[in-house]
Amino acid sequence: MATWRPPPDSPGYILERLNIALIVVSSVTMIARMGTRIFILRSLGWDDLIACVAFVLLMAYSAMKIISVSMGAGTHIDQVPQDQLDDFFEFLPTFSLLFFVEIAMIRFSVIAFYMKLSSDRWYRWGLYALAFINLSVTMIVFFVFLTECDPIPDLWDVTAPNRNCMSKAAERKLFWSHGIVGVILDLGLLFLPVTLICIVMKFSKKRAQVLLVICVGVLALIAGIMRVTYHIMIDFSTDP
Repeated sequence: MATWRPPPDSPGYILERLNIALIVVSSVTMIARMGTRIFILRSLGWDDLIACVAFVLLMAYSAMKIISVSMGAGTHIDQVPQDQLDDFFEFLPTFSLLFFVEIAMIRFSVIAFYMKLSSDRWYRWGLYALAFINLSVTMIVFFVFLTECDPIPDLWDVTAPNRNCMSKAAERKLFWSHGIVGVILDLGLLFLPVTLICIVMKFSKKRAQVLLVICVGVLALIAGIMRVTYHIMIDFSTDP
């Protein structure tokens, strides 16, 4: 039996190409960073370790996103065979749980990098607060989602008889809440370095480095806002 592929006009192919591009760009960036730290600066820090963990999780997330296209992600539900839909909805919980952890580790890697920029007390405490919120929200959302079905294994079994799970409306609100808090965290991760530049780094050599990270932060913020809007507008329980 031939492997099912989405129809030629499916937006799933755009999703597939975007994640391939993300893997390539992220890999090149990570290789350049680690190469510079190891062979030029000869200095590795705990921020590099966190960045490596975040990179591995990002690669896994993007790979799963690519795989999900062959299960119907990005394709209208009426164009996807039922067996592919069953696979997709069984795959979705693992994908969602990985997303919570992956996005949290990316923010931790940014926070770890920012920690090296200044030892000012107000700045450090601001980063500690963001790290605490990031950890707390991730743990809450992760475990609420993990335990939304009773028993827990039913989360992966959409065909289980008498399935007792959180309503899809409540699940969507969980994702909205996670996304909104994420946007607030990204705003905080922009505000702190901008304030640091304005107050402390007016003539520092690190200013260009921080400005580059801020540019990346702006893109992350825009992506976060788009993701929240996307989750609000689209019901993934009826159309993947």
